[in-house]
Amino acid sequence: MAFLQRCKTAWNDFRNGPPVLAYQTTAISEPEESDSTSGEDYHDEISPPTQWTTSVSTPPATISNWLWPDIIAPCAFLISLAVHTVMRSKLDAACTALTETWSPLTHLVEYEWRQFDFEACHPEFCGGYEENREKAWEKSWDLGWYTFPRSQEALLHHPPDQVDWLHLLQDENALIAMPGVIHQLHCLSLVREAIHRDEFPDRDTSDFAKARFDWHVNHCIFAIDVLVRCKADISPVVLEEVDEADGVQLLSKFRLRDPVKRCRKYEPLRSC
Repeated sequence: MAFLQRCKTAWNDFRNGPPVLAYQTTAISEPEESDSTSGEDYHDEISPPTQWTTSVSTPPATISNWLWPDIIAPCAFLISLAVHTVMRSKLDAACTALTETWSPLTHLVEYEWRQFDFEACHPEFCGGYEENREKAWEKSWDLGWYTFPRSQEALLHHPPDQVDWLHLLQDENALIAMPGVIHQLHCLSLVREAIHRDEFPDRDTSDFAKARFDWHVNHCIFAIDVLVRCKADISPVVLEEVDEADGVQLLSKFRLRDPVKRCRKYEPLRSC
């Protein structure tokens, strides 16, 4: 607030301009004729002029004196901020359309800057089997499915011989699809399950079930590998040296410090 007040004061001084100097003077009196008839020369008696004085006058206050800093300037700032937001949103949408595969969810994409801490894995998602943890994982990737016109399928650049796509029973031109992030989060959850497999209850221990689960895990590892290599994050991750605390043995002498990342907002995608 103090900064804004200083800005307003500086602008007022600039707008009003330099002070106006008003000079007040006293007229010089004319000499009076003498009534004396003597032959003596008379001397002109002239009163010395009053000393020149100056005073600074300020222009009278007008509507513009308070209208600009109190109303117009804040409105101009808000308008410029709104224009910047709209233009940035349009630029983001244009970049997404140019750099990503076509998707019916493109209009939902929004961005934000996020800072993550690799050392703080939220217990809601990290660890072995717990009922609440499983519900949290299912909720995180359960965005739902959607449909899009079969005519748009060409934008996905699939091989031309793949034509037997899953569609709605009542409309063969409405293809069924899911956002890629659903598959990726599901695979991440499955890899976590594989690590803590013995903790999960009611698991099928038959040879077929084990073979199917192993295939599923390998499929998910490959899917995550493809995604990581495809996106290829190039932001620098630095290492922080950590000294051992009082008698506490650390698992690692280094701590990963990830930079701020520009991420897509996840929640808007749930509206699909």
